[in-house]
This record gives sequence, C-alpha cells and structure tokens, in this order.
Amino acid sequence: MGKFVSDFKKLRFGVPQGSVLGPLFFLIFINDLSFCMEVIKCKLFADDTTIYHEGDDLDKLLNDFKNLLRPFFDWCLINRLEVNWSKTYIMVITNKRVKNLKNLKNVNLGTAEIEVVDNFKLLGVSIDSKLNFEYYVSQLRLQINRKLYSIKKLFSKRLFYRILIIVRR
Repeated sequence: MGKFVSDFKKLRFGVPQGSVLGPLFFLIFINDLSFCMEVIKCKLFADDTTIYHEGDDLDKLLNDFKNLLRPFFDWCLINRLEVNWSKTYIMVITNKRVKNLKNLKNVNLGTAEIEVVDNFKLLGVSIDSKLNFEYYVSQLRLQINRKLYSIKKLFSKRLFYRILIIVRR
C-alpha cells in the first residue's frame, strides 16, 4: 500500500468515483429535479429516481406520461445527466383486469425503448404490479431456505466436537 499513486487529473465536472463527498454532491445536484416536474410526481433517493403518474385509462395515461416527461428530459439535458436506460423500467400498477396490458412489452420514451415489467426491485424491496408482495415474499422464502439448508448441512455432519461461540459486547 502506498507504492502506487495515480497521476493528478483536472476534472471538468463531476467528482472522482468512490469519493466521500460524491454522494452528497450528487444529492445536492439532483435535488431540484422534483421542482421542474409540474404534473407528474418524482421521488428521489440517492441515485434512484422514481417518476409516477396516475389515471383511469391506460392508453391516455401512457400518452400523458410521455408528454409530461418533457421537463424531465429538458432537465437532464441542461444538467448534462444521462439516464441509464438499461436500469430503467415501467410498471403499471392496477387492480383492474386490463386486456392490452399483457401485450404491452415496451414503451417508447423519446430516444429510449423502456421495458414494461410485472415486478422490479426498488430500494431492496421487490414490488409487483398488484402490490400484493407475493413475488417479494417468494424470493425472501428462497433466500431463507438456502441459508437454513446451509446451516443444517453444517451441523448435520458427524463431528466429534461442535463449538458455537457467541460473543456479546
């Protein structure tokens, strides 16, 4: 450690990746995004941005959403922020049975084709389009079963001694 030092570089904009101030600067930088959105709502958490809109008719909702995103695209252009479209999804949340919803695979937003999904992870929680959390619970159950199986395997082997150390501070 200490043998290798990178050369100094002049930054035109941004901060070095992994810096302590990077996340704070990003939050300050992106904080005004929600103010430029007039009708659709925007929730920000670190580098996760959730944009949502609601309506009674799916086709009208999608058309309105596309049109109302113009301020978002303008803000990104002005602030030189590129959206990672490969990590961007659209999910329609409804308790209604909608015929054409199953046929909806992608939505074109400007220059990007966004995948329509039934579930995705938001801040570590899997959310599904019915908000019943069945997918999340099933994934959680799989994780717990794998861990319990590993523990069972560990303690089921024939050993002469088993030592369990519990340290409390």
